[in-house]
Amino acid sequence: MSSIVVYFSHSGNTRSWAEKTASLLGSDLTEIRPRTLFPDDPGELERIIVNRKEKGQIAPVYPPDSMIDGYGVIILAFPIWMSAAPEEVRTYLSDIDWRGRKVYILATYSGAVGDYITGIKELCDGASFGRSCAVRTGCPGDSALARNDMKRYEEWIGEIKRFPGI
Repeated sequence: MSSIVVYFSHSGNTRSWAEKTASLLGSDLTEIRPRTLFPDDPGELERIIVNRKEKGQIAPVYPPDSMIDGYGVIILAFPIWMSAAPEEVRTYLSDIDWRGRKVYILATYSGAVGDYITGIKELCDGASFGRSCAVRTGCPGDSALARNDMKRYEEWIGEIKRFPGI
């Protein structure tokens, strides 16, 4: 059973973790690309996210570079924005037949984590889920927080490697 890492990244933090994950697992890699570019200013980005949520707007994305039809294991990597997955991720997930697939979530965050998994599970109806992993970004690599996150990440990678077919 082959695997693919599907990621969304605004600043590049999640991209780095997704690339590392794909390399460690020997997985293919594809990006969820938004049709709307985001500002670099965190305050402006937050205003856009809040405005979208209040208006119930859908975030359009470009068609993926790789279709996931032939993959049984999907690793979803995304930043946590305001305690949830970005709307771009939700848009991407909504058009996929998830039956018979195993999904692992890798989330990056710098603030509150919140309940980012529930909405994803609802969109991936029919999939089974492995343990998720959340890693903090923006803290020094030698900090206790970074070391704890790396240990948890390495254990998570080990769990995925033990899944049959990986």
